[in-house]
Amino acid sequence: MLFIAEVLFVSFFGDDSNTGWQRINRSINAGSRTTVLSDGVRWSVGDEIVVSSTSFDMNEAEKRTITIISSDSITVTVNKAINFSHYGNIQNFDAGRKVHRLDLRVTVANLRRNIRIQPKDGNFLQNQIGAHMMSMSGSKVYVDSVEFRHVGQLGVLARYPSHWHRVGDAKGQFVKNLSVYDSFQRCITIHGINYATVENNFCYNHIGHGYFLDNGDERKSIIKNNLGLVSKKACNISAGEVNSNAKISAYLKSGKCKALLLSDFHGVADRFPAPSTYWISNPDNDVSGNIASGSDGSGFWMAFHDKNLCNYGGSIQKMNSVAELRSENSRSAYYSSGPDLYIKLKSANRVPIHINTYLSQAYVDSFTFACN
Repeated sequence: MLFIAEVLFVSFFGDDSNTGWQRINRSINAGSRTTVLSDGVRWSVGDEIVVSSTSFDMNEAEKRTITIISSDSITVTVNKAINFSHYGNIQNFDAGRKVHRLDLRVTVANLRRNIRIQPKDGNFLQNQIGAHMMSMSGSKVYVDSVEFRHVGQLGVLARYPSHWHRVGDAKGQFVKNLSVYDSFQRCITIHGINYATVENNFCYNHIGHGYFLDNGDERKSIIKNNLGLVSKKACNISAGEVNSNAKISAYLKSGKCKALLLSDFHGVADRFPAPSTYWISNPDNDVSGNIASGSDGSGFWMAFHDKNLCNYGGSIQKMNSVAELRSENSRSAYYSSGPDLYIKLKSANRVPIHINTYLSQAYVDSFTFACN
């Protein structure tokens, strides 16, 4: 574990050769070993990559090791055949005055960085107790191009892979280009912090909510161009098994489930499927260009309330009245039997995005929903 305490300056700047994620430029057929990327990369033979799913099953995401990279750095060959087909095309729809571009190309991300944070030893896989980085009040954190592997601690409050904890205003601080995978709890947590930047990160195979705004008083941060996939329930249980408050309480007390929040594993009558890849609890942040590509629950969960009773300053904070969500994409692992987008608690099943809010206005611009 790494605690970043008061008046401590910490910076990690890894080699940026492997950072970022790509889209494929051609569909991958089952049985193939080659992937054609949209742009040239500086990846290396031996790097591990993850190809996201484009089906209704998020678990068709596939991890492989690079064995050959073409001279133009666009075609990548992996160590064994791909098991499932992965879609790699752009569709254009002519609506008269405007042509709508639907980019359904699957994503590919590199797991490797030359700085890695992970458990040193111990029984962490069985106990699901991994490494974590926690930044507290007064500290300053600048982390770029770092790998977090076997991180987070299931069932332990405030033990997340990368976590700002009640820092307050953090102008200039950032976590960028991280690879966070095989996480026992969450991905990147913003808790009681303003003006931070979370950009171009990759989160794969995590338990509970992924990119997580904790209290709801977090404001003015940039959450931009991130990728998240394979967001798993903290407990594998259906709504039918815990269909009352008494059953839920008894289930949690039994110790069978180590979820921190009910929404880490259980929706409301399965209308709001849990968990979410992006949990956004305050509209006063710049959330743009992000992709959710497979979840047990939802891609984006916008949980806006008119006030926050447990904010960093200890007082009630009124929220802003307008939310704007821009240029985001979502590939949910399930289909919808109701409307794909709903506002003010309209009912839907297996949705890529849902907004439960008091807001008088909510704008959703340039979203792509695929395989919902």
